[in-house]
Amino acid sequence: MISGWKEFAFFECTPVADPHSLSNSSRLFSDPSVVSYSPSTAGSVLLLTSSGRLKEFNNQLEIVADYEVLDPSQRQADLVRAVPNTRLALVVSTQTGAPLEMRVYNLDTGAFHSACKVQNGANTFPLTCFDMLDDLSVLVLGFADGSVYAVRGDLRRDKGTRQRLVHSASTSITAVSLSQSGDNVFISAVNSILVASTTTSKRVIPLERTRGADLHCLAKVPPRNIGNGSGVGLDASFKSTSNQETENGSDTDNVVVARETDVVYYNLYHRGASFELPVPKRQIFVTGDGRYLVVVAVYQPQSASLLATETLRVLIVDLNNHLIAFNQYLSNGIRAIFECWGGINVVGSNGTLYVLKEKDLVTRLNLLKQQNLYQIAIKMAINAKKNTHTSEFDVHSEHDVSSALEDSNEYVLQLHQDFADYLFEKRDLEGSLQQYIAAIRQGQTSKAIKRFKDAQHTGLLLRYLESVQTHGIATPQHLTLQLICLTRMGADKLSELEVFINTASMVEDFDFETAISVLMETHDPNYEKLAAILAEKMGDADVAVQIWLLQLDEVERTLDYIQTVPVADALRILIQNSRVLLDKMPVETTGVLISLFTCKFKPRSAGKSSIKSEAREIEPSGDKASALFEPLQSYKAFMDFLKSERYEGSKIISATNLEQDADPSYLPPKPRLIFPSFINHDREFVVFLEACLESAPQFHSPEKDVRDLASTLFETYLKVSATESANRLLGKYASVLDKSKVQLVSQMFNFRLEADYKFLLGFALEEIVRQSIEQGSFSEAFDFFMTHSNQRNDKVTGSQTDMASVSVTDLCHQTLKLFVSNEQALEFLIGQNKLMLLLDKCMSSGKLTAAEILTEIGASKYLQIKDVKPFILQILRTSQQEQIKHLKLTDSYRSEIWEKMQAIVKQDNLVFQSSDCAECHMPLELPVVHFGCKHSFHRACVPEGQNRNQNNSPKCPRCLPETEALESLRLSYEQESAKEDYFLETLHSREDKQKVIADFISRGALSIIR
Repeated sequence: MISGWKEFAFFECTPVADPHSLSNSSRLFSDPSVVSYSPSTAGSVLLLTSSGRLKEFNNQLEIVADYEVLDPSQRQADLVRAVPNTRLALVVSTQTGAPLEMRVYNLDTGAFHSACKVQNGANTFPLTCFDMLDDLSVLVLGFADGSVYAVRGDLRRDKGTRQRLVHSASTSITAVSLSQSGDNVFISAVNSILVASTTTSKRVIPLERTRGADLHCLAKVPPRNIGNGSGVGLDASFKSTSNQETENGSDTDNVVVARETDVVYYNLYHRGASFELPVPKRQIFVTGDGRYLVVVAVYQPQSASLLATETLRVLIVDLNNHLIAFNQYLSNGIRAIFECWGGINVVGSNGTLYVLKEKDLVTRLNLLKQQNLYQIAIKMAINAKKNTHTSEFDVHSEHDVSSALEDSNEYVLQLHQDFADYLFEKRDLEGSLQQYIAAIRQGQTSKAIKRFKDAQHTGLLLRYLESVQTHGIATPQHLTLQLICLTRMGADKLSELEVFINTASMVEDFDFETAISVLMETHDPNYEKLAAILAEKMGDADVAVQIWLLQLDEVERTLDYIQTVPVADALRILIQNSRVLLDKMPVETTGVLISLFTCKFKPRSAGKSSIKSEAREIEPSGDKASALFEPLQSYKAFMDFLKSERYEGSKIISATNLEQDADPSYLPPKPRLIFPSFINHDREFVVFLEACLESAPQFHSPEKDVRDLASTLFETYLKVSATESANRLLGKYASVLDKSKVQLVSQMFNFRLEADYKFLLGFALEEIVRQSIEQGSFSEAFDFFMTHSNQRNDKVTGSQTDMASVSVTDLCHQTLKLFVSNEQALEFLIGQNKLMLLLDKCMSSGKLTAAEILTEIGASKYLQIKDVKPFILQILRTSQQEQIKHLKLTDSYRSEIWEKMQAIVKQDNLVFQSSDCAECHMPLELPVVHFGCKHSFHRACVPEGQNRNQNNSPKCPRCLPETEALESLRLSYEQESAKEDYFLETLHSREDKQKVIADFISRGALSIIR
């Protein structure tokens, strides 16, 4: 056990024997003459023997190639390197006193490809270390005499090379490592570490002046390990301090040096991080992904006599997580370490290949969880996710990559969840909360919520719920619970609660009832306002209005909000709450109602208005009441007030809103829906009804709706004693008003209907006159009769038609009777000298004869002969004048008849010129019969004994049909004229009696009587 380090068995060690160990010529790693190993990018391993043979074998330990590349009698084989991404291999050989030689061979054919030689003085010192770039453009060699040479050129294409001495030290060179660009090389000697340039011999940067590195104890660190900021403080130690460092690649060119007590990192400019590892080190090796450092350490027992041979210890250090991932002792020595076939391969001196395979991620994480090392496990899982395309996962396709990433994500989240549970059990609530938050995307939020459900943990639960919302996985239950926590936290979290309600992205998914209930249970106006705002955002206009209006008594805010909701919601809300709104703010509420019921309501976006003033409750009294009710006298006065400077509610409703064009997107609601809200608000009702009536023609409202509006407005006018307005309404809408309802309402409010309005409403004429006389309005009755005595009320329809006809026929008779039978009415006529006008009107209209008038006059007990003497004299004069006129007319008719008779006598005889018989159409031959109609017939063609007239003379056969038709008509007239009852009935039923009499006379009634 190494002090300060935790050890785990993250690797499985499998010893593999050489299958070719029995054949001297085919032996692989069991051959003791092998001097160098090198893995290739093709998945095979190269080995070079001291006998000069180059072999290649695959993961099945099958020999792929076997070539002789050196003559052991002439040169000594030193090392072999596979050229990445090619089928080439570089073989380095030396010979004392001769230049070092590097040859390139083709692995497919074994043919020599290219070569170069390096001269190091007298060539008496051996090669100690070597490094090269993958394309063979730069090669670096270190020798035991302290010399370091750089070879630059194109050895891969055999285009020549040149060597340069880049450094010369007094001690042996133990390691060299090229930078990625090949312009610099790390050099370690026994007592120093430095960086030299391969392009110029003058540039040397010392990194350590007193401490160097042992042979095989310096290794190149892949850029990934430093760049990802993981490991034991490497990210902080290797941050560039200048632009030059960044340009020269100090962030990616790094080496690690192992010493007896510690391990140190270096970049191109300075020393970096280090960590303690107190074991004697023989060799180190860094894996290709930079995660692991393989250390070959010397086992030192407490007593040197315990072991007869040297025992080595193989340690694998996890550089990212600072732990020992593998620790095993090998009793024999180690010849080589290389990475291939998805694992670390150690060649033992006993000819056994030890294959170290990393266990799968889940197994490693479970090992860490068993010791409650959750932080390391989480870090390892996160790094594994980053290393998906490396050996961390066994992936072979994009599908494998996706599946590996998904599994890694799930496992990381589960680790956070388990770590949170562990910390909670340890009562580390803060740490537990952080881990629960990290595991939010796993979706198991209920567990964390149950952990922190107690009241004393409300703050922690709130932070967790905020994180749930931030991650975008909040459900309605989460949001509601978050709101509850903010509410429980009191005034300290009020501002946060406001922000939460105003900005929550899933506010429509709240558990609405619970959230509102929690806020309202506080009985705090601040929270009740938030409840109203939440209801607004949720679109529940009814709840929002109930809170604003009934709980908070913010009337202006209520009216303002109503104008942001759809028409249907606004209508429903106003129907339910208009009575309260009218009590508080009559003018503004009336304006909003008018806009809604006249299709001028256009919902605006919420938040456009800023209501600051308080609700004003109207309590009128005296002169103050007159001033307050001034804008509610009429719709016109209402609009004028909205345009004046006295109006303070323009932020809610303005004249502009009511003057704009109607919104065609909806039909006006039935005004009767809102009528009950105007109880005890008659003046506001007047304004509303006038506005609705004014807009009715625009929407072609049905006559029933117009009648309903007009009738209601008429009644309201009478309630507020606006009789002039009521009369104007009757004059304008009499055609649609219900006569009986108007009459009933008028009686209720003691309102007298004028005769002209009664006529427009369809009252019978004699009824209008009678009511006027009974009410003492004699002048009105007289004027109405004089105006309408010759008119028929066409507004009377249906069952009233017969009554109207009777009223027109008997109007004169009834009017005269009413006047002369009423003493006061008669005094009015006599006093105003209008009696004669009345009698003349009855005579001139032709409705009453002189006899009928005299009969009515004679029946009056209030009329004296002197009052009607002028009328009687006028009747006598008129009668005498008519008699004289008729006599003269009779004489003129007689004279005219006599003249016509004389003219007939003097006329010549008729001349018949017909040559053909009108019956048989044959030429006429005597005897012939001629008729006065100028038709001529053979005597034989005229029927004998038939068709004779009263004189027994034959009738013309051709004219016989017309003659018989006229005779039938004359007989029917004579029969009707003989019916005296029918004549009298017709005379009384018809308005034009003179026409009836003339019609009967024309039918021969007088001749029958005579």
